Amino acid sequence: MMNGETDLPLFDARQLAAMTDGDSALAAEVIAIFLDQFDLWRGGLDPLGAPKLWADTAHTIKGASLSVGALRLAGLSAEIERAGRSSPAPDPVEAKAMLEKMSRLMRETADALSEAQGSATL
Repeated sequence: MMNGETDLPLFDARQLAAMTDGDSALAAEVIAIFLDQFDLWRGGLDPLGAPKLWADTAHTIKGASLSVGALRLAGLSAEIERAGRSSPAPDPVEAKAMLEKMSRLMRETADALSEAQGSATL
């Protein structure tokens, strides 16, 4: 489980360009807003919290990730959302492993998006 997202790009600039109609200033603004949400989202990714909460948070991250071209994060978010809504939900050990993976991927994605935001390639 949870390795399909590695086939997806960490960041797809074409996806972001399509979502922002090629407007580089808008793309940079969208990235900034996306990155500002990370701390808020981390609060909803507590493996000891209710699976519905982290499934809902993963759903939000999935949609936002698609809007900026963070396809790998969107893929993992979709998997975590499904797991959180499954019955039975993952046990706390499995949930902790999944959500730690999400946290690592969020950091990698933030680095890639920050680099793209600072470049002229948007």
